[in-house]
Amino acid sequence: MGRPGIFAADEPKSDRLLVEANGCGNYQTLINDALVAHIQQQSMLDAVRQVVREELAAR
Repeated sequence: MGRPGIFAADEPKSDRLLVEANGCGNYQTLINDALVAHIQQQSMLDAVRQVVREELAAR
């Protein structure tokens, strides 16, 4: 399984130009980093929820 990603070619050209013009780096990298961060955050939330469920069930 490869890394998740959204290809910059799928996004409006104006968004890429805006990001690059403001010196924010590579648009493709920013999109992929945001996607990975979201997935990691969701995984953390799922883990916390599971621990809370287990602790509540043990009482």
